[in-house]
Amino acid sequence: MIRYPVACHTKYIKTVGWLALLLLITGLNYSCSSREVLPDTSSINFDADKVLVLQFRNMTRIYGENKSVRSPLTGIYFITGKVLEGSEELLTRKLVSQLKERSDFMLLPPNQAKGELSQVLSKNIKGLSEKNLIVEIGRNLGADAVVTGNIYRFRERIGTQHSVESPASVEFEIYLVSTKDGMLLWSNHYVETQRALSEDLFQLNTFIKRKGRWITAEEMAIAGLESLLRTFPEL
Repeated sequence: MIRYPVACHTKYIKTVGWLALLLLITGLNYSCSSREVLPDTSSINFDADKVLVLQFRNMTRIYGENKSVRSPLTGIYFITGKVLEGSEELLTRKLVSQLKERSDFMLLPPNQAKGELSQVLSKNIKGLSEKNLIVEIGRNLGADAVVTGNIYRFRERIGTQHSVESPASVEFEIYLVSTKDGMLLWSNHYVETQRALSEDLFQLNTFIKRKGRWITAEEMAIAGLESLLRTFPEL
């Protein structure tokens, strides 16, 4: 069913009460976001002079769609879905761009890790977990910590900013790992499928911020990444 956001270019109603009343009377749909998940942030006492960024991994490519997959580092379960081509590069690039603004550590970009994975695997170390692989690559490059993540869903909207048959949907996680002892220093994840405002009145602020539009998966993912990184610890 095609859904249309209404009054995207008119004055916004000032109170949730009036908006709720209007929705009940008209039964019309407004585009907005569903609930975002921002769990498990923590304060840490850890000094890191150099932080390596590794490229995000496409978990749907590994496990297939509609699979319940347990995060290899956080233990949280995710349901895989379609992942748009190039999503790993996009999120990695935006992650580097955001972390470059930090002054409390030196950032080592992903291109410095090219070839390191094959070198680590060539050591004939069998059964290395993902965490241990990350730690080995980070140590080889002289990093004190490594930040990377996994993408479980990155589905583009079907439709336009004014009407959609299927909204954008993203699901990904980020984590920071110490190369000293493999400790998980920080993690966070973001899950969102855009919904009509009539389905979730609590997202009025997001609806206004997005000007009543159905946004793209890229817009959603970038906004989600920025919100997660607000909890990224001082190092």
